[in-house]
Amino acid sequence: MIEFYKKDDQIFKVDDAGIVKGEVNKEDIPEGAKIIEKPQEEDDKIPTEEGALFKHKETIFIIKNGTVVRATEKEIQKYYEQSQKNLEKD
Repeated sequence: MIEFYKKDDQIFKVDDAGIVKGEVNKEDIPEGAKIIEKPQEEDDKIPTEEGALFKHKETIFIIKNGTVVRATEKEIQKYYEQSQKNLEKD
């Protein structure tokens, strides 16, 4: 089932595999489709930089080649290890 979720003034499409397919226009949303409201919190913005991770529902996504895809365990571990190294430097 394709879902849509709203964050700020943007509406994103999420396919059956949980992959965010990108922003959609309101007129492109089928009548009766479920739109999940996301809270408008400064800390909850979807990142756009390459390699950034973010969580939607129970799934962790990564920005890869400018596209949002589901992160693998290896990518999550690499991101975590890099974050730890950056913290140790500070």
